[in-house]
Amino acid sequence: MNALRYWVLVAVVAGVCASADAAVFQPDVYGTGATMADYMRPVAGGGQPSGPAYDFNMGKYEITNGQYDAFLNDAQLDGGATGKGSNMYFQDDGRVRIAPSGATIFRASPASFAQIDYDLAAPLGQRFTPIVKQGMDMSPHPATNVSWYGAAKFANWLTLDRGFGAGQRTYTEGPNAEDWHPATISTADWQTRDLNTSERQALVDNYAGYRLPMDDQSATASTYNEFYKAAAWDPVNQVNHTYGFGRDTIDNLDANGYRLHADWENYADDPFEAGFDPDTTPVGFYDGTTWLRSDWDWPDPAPEFNMFAARLNENAYGIFDFTGNADEWVQDAWVDGSPERATRGGAWANSAEGINRLVVDYRESHFPQGTGSNIGFRLTQVPEPTIAVYFVLGAGLLLRRSR
Repeated sequence: MNALRYWVLVAVVAGVCASADAAVFQPDVYGTGATMADYMRPVAGGGQPSGPAYDFNMGKYEITNGQYDAFLNDAQLDGGATGKGSNMYFQDDGRVRIAPSGATIFRASPASFAQIDYDLAAPLGQRFTPIVKQGMDMSPHPATNVSWYGAAKFANWLTLDRGFGAGQRTYTEGPNAEDWHPATISTADWQTRDLNTSERQALVDNYAGYRLPMDDQSATASTYNEFYKAAAWDPVNQVNHTYGFGRDTIDNLDANGYRLHADWENYADDPFEAGFDPDTTPVGFYDGTTWLRSDWDWPDPAPEFNMFAARLNENAYGIFDFTGNADEWVQDAWVDGSPERATRGGAWANSAEGINRLVVDYRESHFPQGTGSNIGFRLTQVPEPTIAVYFVLGAGLLLRRSR
């Protein structure tokens, strides 16, 4: 490598670093100094029988209202100039579509049960704001009322926001619903089937941008089932667990679901349920802490909620809320040829009774334009070589040249 090529590489790396530093997306949900490296949790390839053999990263939390709000404001301010706001049509009532009469991306409150409000009179870039319920800022709760298109668009936006080039965006976009699909499959094929093996591998090999987890249309372990690997597999004990917090039983202290309290007819499952819809909890709330009412100012005044002894919901990969809170969009079609997409993990509205929708091997189908107060998402990414690797490589080559 000659000196010019080396310094070009250094400049490119520095540009990526500067772009990431100036990013709108905030991985530090709770002001602890968390970085993107802390937020995107590594899931090592191999280990799980029949599971993914490649490394990938998975979001520590479901995307929050605060993070989705920042995306909406940034995209509206951008207006499509850089691609961050492309194929987004903002209505005066707070609904966002892919085109003036196209599929819904997001519906703001009060027209929905979303926890993000819209003020048409506010300046561009400030019109979306997480709501305050009963005195509580809902910023750290999972974003809901987001369609599959709204989750895919967020992934493309974040790819650009973190300094990756437009060619690293994992989804194609357009004014029509059929224009939205993974980048490695054609529009025509996407109407009849999901990605085949080569198209899935191309997505893994060639795209560093953010995307929704694949589940490979499989309830349990398979070659590209990233959701199940990250949610079920325990790399320490070498076993798949029933729930996403690394255990095989559940009650109301483990996760945010419905009717999980042993005496659910007389007691609420958690202190955030009083008068709320959706009944979400802050992401990562179940972290093993015995919380006091004063810690969160939660709305339920019942004496049994003067404190709440949450069990640790974090799994072996350092990921929270794979079970409950918000049902999560994955990338895959429900079945080949179906217009519906899959969700995984269950939500605050799901019970472990009857059909247990809270187990990590349960798949549910929804139309991609649908929005609901129980549906959110988290992101995954296949990591590139680290910036440090580039610097070490460049420095090594420069030293070799100077000898």
